[in-house]
Amino acid sequence: MKALYHWLGKQVHAWYGTVLFSFLVFIEGFLVMPVSTLLAFFSLENRPKAFKYALIALLASAGGALTGYLIGIGLWKAGGKYFLNMLFRQISLMNWYISLLNIKDGPPLC
Repeated sequence: MKALYHWLGKQVHAWYGTVLFSFLVFIEGFLVMPVSTLLAFFSLENRPKAFKYALIALLASAGGALTGYLIGIGLWKAGGKYFLNMLFRQISLMNWYISLLNIKDGPPLC
């Protein structure tokens, strides 16, 4: 953990530190990871740029969220309805099988 802290501390002061920060915040929009700790680290390491980092975090996070939404729409159009129909068919098939066996005290499946 200490090595990661030192590595990130070097990245803050590098010329590409802002780009790295914006990339990490952007991918937070569709890959869940804690950005608030990253924002706090960058802001405390380089206090004069704290508001700049906050603005970058706001814009990159919104862009990442929009990208995640568009990925979700694409996956839904590619086969989301088919997947949910298959899932609900299996659940109704399990309910039918349980009713066929006349199990009264079994857990409800849907």
